[in-house]
Amino acid sequence: MTKTTFIPDESPDRCYICGRWKKYGEHFDEHHIFGGPCRKISTKYGFVVTLCRDCHNLIHSKDGVDLKDMLHQRAQKIYEEQIGSREQFIKDFIRSYL
Repeated sequence: MTKTTFIPDESPDRCYICGRWKKYGEHFDEHHIFGGPCRKISTKYGFVVTLCRDCHNLIHSKDGVDLKDMLHQRAQKIYEEQIGSREQFIKDFIRSYL
């Protein structure tokens, strides 16, 4: 299966959440949309976005639940449009987010 790019024009120098551009010497992180046991398959399908440290910390906090849900839902929509059915998504990612 071919790797699907989650965000075709995503830049590793721009935060996907807030849109901030990376400044010289600043560190941005790769964030796997589906973590834990689904991390490898998230990588396989390109469900990884670039986040600034502030947004990455936020998405892993209790205040970031809505952002995390939004990313899960967007990734699932792309999966269902480009890769496979909802049933296949659930087999790959354990549950549906839609």
